[in-house]
Amino acid sequence: MKVCLFYFLKLPRTSFRFFPQVKTLRDTVLNAVAAHVAAENQRELLKAFIEIELGFLNQSKYELYELLAAGGGVDSGYESIGTPSLEELQKQIGEYRSLLEAKTEQNAALRSVLKANKAAAEKALSNLKSKYDSEKTMVSETMIKLRNELRLLKEDAATFSSMSRNSYL
Repeated sequence: MKVCLFYFLKLPRTSFRFFPQVKTLRDTVLNAVAAHVAAENQRELLKAFIEIELGFLNQSKYELYELLAAGGGVDSGYESIGTPSLEELQKQIGEYRSLLEAKTEQNAALRSVLKANKAAAEKALSNLKSKYDSEKTMVSETMIKLRNELRLLKEDAATFSSMSRNSYL
């Protein structure tokens, strides 16, 4: 029987009172999901930033080629404006790519943790559900026995009452 993780995440707070381990698992899963989403967002931002830097690098490369093609060469005033050189831009891109790889690895690790937490939560939830079902069955059987016993006691009381009335007459 497959248990839905979203059902686990939407359990009412009253169930946490009876099963505190469910709250702990739920909080762990929610924290892992939040960390995964944050890592995914950082990875996307880093990817976009790298694309922008690549665009700047290509633009600088073409400007450099135009200057060299014009025959003027690269004058020292060009670098004093504050635009980074080609080597600096390539170094930055290398750093950004390594950051992107690190974030991708973090993302993969968080995914595996999330899968493990999901499996643990589903297992705990199925165990709790089976325990609940067995206790529910036990309570139902006990209630049936008590109702039958009550019915028998009422019949005995009615019989005793009618016998005691007949003995006084």
